[in-house]
Amino acid sequence: MFYLLICVLIIVPLSANEKLIGGRPALSTEFLSTVRIRNNCTAAKVGENKLLLAAHCLVNEKNKIRLNMSIGKSIFIKNHYLKKWQEYKISKHFIHNSFRREVRRHIRRRDERQNFAEKSFDIALIEVDRALEGIPTAPIDFSKVKPGDKLIIGGFGCEKNIFTPTPARLKRLKMGLTVAIYKNKIYKYVIDASSTLKYNIITAARNLSTTYPGLCPGDSGGPVYRFGNDKSIVGVNSYYVFKNNTGVPYANLHTRLSALKIWLNGIL
Repeated sequence: MFYLLICVLIIVPLSANEKLIGGRPALSTEFLSTVRIRNNCTAAKVGENKLLLAAHCLVNEKNKIRLNMSIGKSIFIKNHYLKKWQEYKISKHFIHNSFRREVRRHIRRRDERQNFAEKSFDIALIEVDRALEGIPTAPIDFSKVKPGDKLIIGGFGCEKNIFTPTPARLKRLKMGLTVAIYKNKIYKYVIDASSTLKYNIITAARNLSTTYPGLCPGDSGGPVYRFGNDKSIVGVNSYYVFKNNTGVPYANLHTRLSALKIWLNGIL
């Protein structure tokens, strides 16, 4: 599906007017640190045996570790270049305390909304039992993402809307170009935009403008790259914001890694 079998390689540039819900399939030479965890999320290799992903990929709404992601369980991963799934066992979790704290707060208040990322760092790492083979390690770029910066987002998620899952056999890595936006553009649709921006990069999605891609279930945990650099990670896909019932996001939320340098370096 992802291999070009003719002599001439045609590079299709990432552009904003393609749709992730938009974007385009990644070429076999691009974004190789981005991986799919079978029956879970998108993630990225950031250490010899470490994967970076969203905390909600590990922790459920009851603040418990999801059974299929428990320590000692086998996970199967591959990137879009590898043909076969690789099996590893989970040996450690590293989940940011702010996320567990926010889930507890929602439970105490019986808050049915499950967007824990608005007021926490929705981030975690998994350590597995051996080196992750055949997948390059992506460095983390801790420089701050500013409004107006161009970013590349994507993952192995659905491609139409949140109500239309993509069959597992058809899942593919799609990436799209978007831009970090100011809080006044999303103020009406985020409960506390100033708090949200403390923890998240917010990017334009398709319901804000038809030129931008939107995250979809399955993209969670995927890395965010600066435009022009498919190696260094500046954020992690977390959630999305809606303004209607189309199932297509108005804005995308990505955990802001510039605020987590001490925490991440202490693990890596």
